[in-house]
Amino acid sequence: MLLGMLASATERMQTKRRLDDGKSSVLDNSLKRRAVQENRPFVQVRKRRKIVNGTAKLDRMMRLLASFKVDGKPRNVNQVNLHIGMSGTVLQGMFRDSPEAEMKTAMKMHGLPSCNQLYAAIAPRRFGKSKAVSMFVAAFAVACPGTTTSIFSTGKRASELLLDGIKEYIEGVPNGGFSIVKSNTETLVLQDGRHRTKISSYPGCVDS
Repeated sequence: MLLGMLASATERMQTKRRLDDGKSSVLDNSLKRRAVQENRPFVQVRKRRKIVNGTAKLDRMMRLLASFKVDGKPRNVNQVNLHIGMSGTVLQGMFRDSPEAEMKTAMKMHGLPSCNQLYAAIAPRRFGKSKAVSMFVAAFAVACPGTTTSIFSTGKRASELLLDGIKEYIEGVPNGGFSIVKSNTETLVLQDGRHRTKISSYPGCVDS
């Protein structure tokens, strides 16, 4: 009985090492045949998914936002305030695998007053809102791989310019660890390992 348990534990350790090398399917079949021959149950060992906590995601997003420039200059006060409001709307999803206490601590650290999922802002022309949206969507997409973002603009030209701005900021991220696998007038798709991040910008009036 003890020898059987030791053999089973050894097989599991071997399976885990082989999983890390990307050869799980071949090893699983081999171990399964051996288990059948020895008339014992086969236990498959799966590689545990690495979960990046919400604090790390938020930290990266805020660092990216602080690093982005507008015509060679840092964000203005209006854009910073917009980003604070926007950041609160994504906290629930960003911290879905983390304790609520961790989210509250991160909010205090970055000066985020709310975690409401809805945020509305009214701004006049030349306020910098388009650039602010481009920066935020780019930073969120890079910091939170595997997400989907949809943007609805007033017209086709505004929609295309917004997506171009997002792509420009994303391409400027050093050592991002991702690649752009799709880019057209409405959709931008990033691949980060097994995560695929999608950003779509839709015009409200295609004839404009």
